[in-house]
Amino acid sequence: LSGMLPPGLHLGKSLANAKMELSWETDYVREARSQEKFAILLGEDRVLKVPRVYTDLSTKRVLTTQFVFGEPIDKINALDQRTRDWVAFHILRLYMNEIFVWRFMQTDPNLSLIHI
Repeated sequence: LSGMLPPGLHLGKSLANAKMELSWETDYVREARSQEKFAILLGEDRVLKVPRVYTDLSTKRVLTTQFVFGEPIDKINALDQRTRDWVAFHILRLYMNEIFVWRFMQTDPNLSLIHI
């Protein structure tokens, strides 16, 4: 197996990291705090919205948030090029702020979770 792994990859470290991240991903109290922090970071953004967390209805195993209307991102193909460019600009703006400005990545890289 060791000959199949790239040089410098420490499998034990990678598995421990994956285990830690999976436990974070399924801790909805932690997720709620992150979502609330993210809403503060976005502030009064006129385009991007973060659903409100209902902490009184949430637990470590259940995250309850506001329902936000929108169309799944895969519907974008039916829109004109100008609108697709506008959506892409704002998604890229979001990712760049998360990485380079806030240093806090909350957006799931799974684009199917983004609604327009």
